[in-house]
Amino acid sequence: IPLVVVVDTMTVTEELQEPLLEIETSPSQEERMDVIERIESPKMTKSCYISIALAVFPMFHYGYHIGVLNAPVAYMFPEKTMGQWAIAVSIFCLGGVLGASVAGGLADAYGRSRMLWLLGGGVGLLASLVSAMAPTVHWFWVARTLVGVSGGAATVLTPLYLSEAAVVRPESKGTLGTLTQLATVLGILVSAMIGIPLSHDWRWLFWIMVVMNGCMIALVPCSLPESPQWLLLHRYVERGQEAKRILDRWYSFSSTNVTAGTDAGDELLNNEQINQCIQRHIMNGSEEVAVRNTTENENEEEPTSSFASYYQSHRIPVLSVFVYVMTQQLSGVNAVFYYSTSFLQGVIDDAQTITLLCFAVNAVSVLPPVYYMDRFGRKTWLLTSLTGMAVCAAGLTVGRVASISSVTILSLFGYIISFELGLGCIPFFLASDLIQAEYIAQIQSWAMALNWISNFGIGIGFPYLDHVLGEYSFAPFLGVLVVALLYTIWILPEISTTTHNTAAVVEDEEAMGLSSNGNGTMT
Repeated sequence: IPLVVVVDTMTVTEELQEPLLEIETSPSQEERMDVIERIESPKMTKSCYISIALAVFPMFHYGYHIGVLNAPVAYMFPEKTMGQWAIAVSIFCLGGVLGASVAGGLADAYGRSRMLWLLGGGVGLLASLVSAMAPTVHWFWVARTLVGVSGGAATVLTPLYLSEAAVVRPESKGTLGTLTQLATVLGILVSAMIGIPLSHDWRWLFWIMVVMNGCMIALVPCSLPESPQWLLLHRYVERGQEAKRILDRWYSFSSTNVTAGTDAGDELLNNEQINQCIQRHIMNGSEEVAVRNTTENENEEEPTSSFASYYQSHRIPVLSVFVYVMTQQLSGVNAVFYYSTSFLQGVIDDAQTITLLCFAVNAVSVLPPVYYMDRFGRKTWLLTSLTGMAVCAAGLTVGRVASISSVTILSLFGYIISFELGLGCIPFFLASDLIQAEYIAQIQSWAMALNWISNFGIGIGFPYLDHVLGEYSFAPFLGVLVVALLYTIWILPEISTTTHNTAAVVEDEEAMGLSSNGNGTMT
């Protein structure tokens, strides 16, 4: 597999400079084009799918703990007060802010796989264990905080790992990115399905996750290798060959016309043009950063200065990441999941049944993006999602004001479906589409921390908003959606689904007059 990154101006180890295969014959143009095509679109192996499944499990754990408290709430800690339970619910988001804030830096320093094992599996196991054994509601606060830390870290680490797993197959990055949201909604649905029969014996709901987290911790060391892109960016010299071996396990470059190991196949697999293609996908032009990160002891001010310089010329990509993670929460979708039963009272006879149906619709609606995310552009999905949500937010308001239950129900379901078509999944992996490789973890960490803060604000603030505005409580969310829709139309450029390159974004900045001058201000 051609995974050698050629750096003419730098000295790397002899092992990295060794040719992968010997060239003995000259292939035909037809054979050359065949192999170039299969190198550009390699197939994922069973080993890669297992690694992906382990990487998304922390998001399943996160979703499970979102929905697990709905059914057994009446049986958990009978002595609890309303205020104590409110703390147990809200402290989950504060833990998420903490987990998201530290995950990016730790992932850059110690690796994606190791942090998924520690923060996703280890902290998740501890959280489930304390939840199952908590003797009082105060101990349950501790458990919910740990759940938040694990979930917050997962919202950073899982999308990061998945985007880097698709680094030599960028046309499937969107599909893998949507698995983050799919795992979350499946976790919510599973917890709702088993929560009802186990409500009286509610501690078993958490013992189940203890077992599942234990299995993940046991499997990670042998089935969740380190991200090859992280190895090449941060351990380029000493672990470059390990990255090659991992990609060898993850991808199959087989061809019906040219067989690897034949003379023609050997020559093509070692072709410099193909090596440069792989270099573009894996390194994204960052080989100098990779070597510097592994061979130099940089001063503490340089990374900040480097990021500041990057931000000056990439304002739109960075701003867009933050815009959409905030819009994901400020769109009001979690107001539906948190409070739909209460605000539908008086409009719909059986509000609880409608709430359960909302969870089911939520799980089904994420499937189209999983299969078709990479067929259409991210911008198309976002425009569809935001437009549908805006229309349904207006319909939900009309239905509540006029007490038309059919309009309210249809608008509610349409609101959830539209959310999952784009806004529910794209913000999780948008940073990997827009941001240069060495800054992705840092920006993803900040963005997800902001996402959790917004989530906390909706959870705390919506009851007051609903009390003040009544049937018009979704009007502010409609305003947020309209602003985000205009931003998507006028500012967000189309994102390539075949390469990881922000050059087009920078060009759009310059075209719109948003490039920075020497004083660091917009021109």
